[in-house]
Amino acid sequence: MTPNVPWPAKPPTLRATIDACGLGHESAPEGDVLSSLGALAAAWQIDLPPRPAVSAARLIAPRRHSAYALFDRWLMRSMPPDATARLGALAQATVGARLELIVLRGRSQFDIVQEIAAPLWPEMLAAWAGLADQQRRRLHHLRRTLEVVRDPGQLTPRRLADLISALDELRRIFADVYRYPRYTRAVPNLFAALETRWEPELGTIEDEIVFAAMQLLVIGSEPSASLIGPLVDMAMQRPKLLAQLRANPSRVAAFVEEKQANFTQRRNAPRETADSGLAFEFVGRQLAKAQAVAVLRALLCMPIEIEAKKRSASWHTRSDGTRQLDHLELRFIA
Repeated sequence: MTPNVPWPAKPPTLRATIDACGLGHESAPEGDVLSSLGALAAAWQIDLPPRPAVSAARLIAPRRHSAYALFDRWLMRSMPPDATARLGALAQATVGARLELIVLRGRSQFDIVQEIAAPLWPEMLAAWAGLADQQRRRLHHLRRTLEVVRDPGQLTPRRLADLISALDELRRIFADVYRYPRYTRAVPNLFAALETRWEPELGTIEDEIVFAAMQLLVIGSEPSASLIGPLVDMAMQRPKLLAQLRANPSRVAAFVEEKQANFTQRRNAPRETADSGLAFEFVGRQLAKAQAVAVLRALLCMPIEIEAKKRSASWHTRSDGTRQLDHLELRFIA
C-alpha cells in the first residue's frame, strides 16, 4: 500500500535510476535491476516486499536473470505444436462468439483492439491454467496493470504501487490453481505441461511454475497492440487482399507468418538490445501467431461483411520508440 504522504516534487524515473546503475552495459549484473527498483521505491516511499520485487525485476529485464536460458527452454518445451493448435482453436471460437454477441446486441461498430484482441490472451491463459470464471475476469484487469513492465520508462509512484499489488495477487491466484488444479477438455492443463518438462536446476518448482504463468501473461498480451491490430488494419485497407483471404482462409496462417517476420525486422534497433530484448522470442511468436490467425479467421467467417471506419486507428509511441495500435474501430456493413 502507498503511504499517505506527498510524492517528491521531481521523483527519479526508472530509466534514470537504471542508467545510474550502468544497466546500459550488457555486462551489468542482474541484481542491478532489482537495486534500481529498490532505489525507486525508496525515493517514492513505497513498500517493496522481496517476492514481488524479484518478480517485477524478472518481468522488466528477463534476460538479466541468471537462469534465463534454462527458463526459456523450459517454456518452449512446455508448448508442443498440438497445445498451440488447441489454444488457437479456442481463441477462434472465443472471438467468433464475441463477434456474434456484438451483432445480437444490435451494435454496428466495435473496437477490435480493446474489445476483442486485448482480452483474448487473458481468456486463453485462464482456460489453459484452469481458472474459474471470476478469476478469468480478474486476470484481464491485472494484465492491464502489468503492461508497464513492457515500457518501464512510464512508471510512476501509483503505477509501481499497483504493479506490486498486482504481482502479489497474481501469485496467489496461480499458486491456488496450481495446488488445486481444474482441468478442461478445451486445452491441456498449463501446469501439468510445465511439471512434465520441469528443469530441476531452476529452483523451487512451485515458485517457478507460478512465475511462469505470470511471465506468459505478459508474453501473450503483447500481440493485441503490436500484431493483431496492425494486421487487421492492413487487411481492411486492402480490399483485394481481404477478398483473397476470405476466399481462401487457409492462407491466413501464411499471411500472418510473413507479416510477423516483417514486423520483427522493422522493430526498433535499440529495443532489440535493451534489457528485455527479444526475450522468449519463440514462445512469443507462437502465441502471437495463434491469436492473430484466430482473430482474422473469425472476422473472415462472419456472415456479415466488416470494414474499418475512416480515421479509426489510434497509435501511440512508447518511450523506447516502438509504436503500438491502441484502437481500431470496425463496423458491420448492412
